[in-house]
Amino acid sequence: MTGQFFVAFFAYGVSHYPYLLYPFISIYDSFTNEAMAIALITAFIAGLGLLLPSLYLLLRLFLFNKDYVQGRRNDHV
Repeated sequence: MTGQFFVAFFAYGVSHYPYLLYPFISIYDSFTNEAMAIALITAFIAGLGLLLPSLYLLLRLFLFNKDYVQGRRNDHV
């Protein structure tokens, strides 16, 4: 059932290939200029640079530190 849905979804996309929203938006209309692409990539890398260390610290403290979660360790003192 899931495979059938995937095939139908993919076939619908292929049948309207150059258009994302037929007949208004095509793939060629949705490209961005070079300056905006560089800004988007820079913002993505900066956001990822902030997100990954904070996720590491959060998971290390609350998921992988069993003694701290159960109240046996006092790392905050």
